[in-house]
Amino acid sequence: MGSSKAQPGAFAALGFSPFAGAACLAALLAPSTAALADSIPFKLDNQESVPVCVKCDGPFFRSSKVGFIASREQKEFYEAEINSFSPFGQWSCSVWVGTYTGMLEPRCPTERAAVNEIATANFCLANIPSVEVDLVLEDGTIDVNFSQTCDSLDSAATSTLGDDLSMSGRDKDSYLFEGAAGDEVTVELRGDGTVGHQGDRAVLLLTQEKGGFRALERGRVPLSLHTVLPADGSYRISLRPAGRRQDDLGSGESGALRGGYEISVRSTGAHGDLIPASDVEE
Repeated sequence: MGSSKAQPGAFAALGFSPFAGAACLAALLAPSTAALADSIPFKLDNQESVPVCVKCDGPFFRSSKVGFIASREQKEFYEAEINSFSPFGQWSCSVWVGTYTGMLEPRCPTERAAVNEIATANFCLANIPSVEVDLVLEDGTIDVNFSQTCDSLDSAATSTLGDDLSMSGRDKDSYLFEGAAGDEVTVELRGDGTVGHQGDRAVLLLTQEKGGFRALERGRVPLSLHTVLPADGSYRISLRPAGRRQDDLGSGESGALRGGYEISVRSTGAHGDLIPASDVEE
């Protein structure tokens, strides 16, 4: 369980309101498991004697609406959709005192001068089966069912391969990220058991957007490409099926990867988020 108490003045020093949370930092993808739903519920159990307001921020500029939780109430206030912009990675949730209007309607003050912050929790949302976020607010502290920080600098995404043949007769997906000279980078491609897939053969290509650098791996998933970046700048990861369709092959033969996949990048440097290009299907 991770926990965190409020740090007065920290949000003002960073130039944003207490509920703004952390910007998108990274995403963590478990190597052999996947979430079994299309969204992740966020719940808060308020054990304080006052009503509270809660707001969470995560990767790819995800941001929940402000939720109002009465005293001694447990409530789901947000669902993070699982899509090409991975929700897995670093999150921050802030809680502050809520009020009631004269008509006893819930109210969440958002003006900086009116916010009475109670606590903030930072945690790393991992891709595990039946994943949900459970926050417990008690004695001015938020406990959460995930560790406080991600263990490594990862970015991840999920999509479907082999269903768009409009361009060249073979589907290709691409992702962009920022890197620095000397960064050791590992790109991993896996089949996504959440949605299923056929075949397991694919091609993984890493290129520099403005330069001649090129690294390639071909084989069966899980497929891993490890290299050292030669320069600062933008890099593109391209992946496509390799070989014949599984339906065209005999029993026991391995065909081209078609269907759901998981792509992740691990770097020794502070790389940017893994951004899907226009050829990636939602």
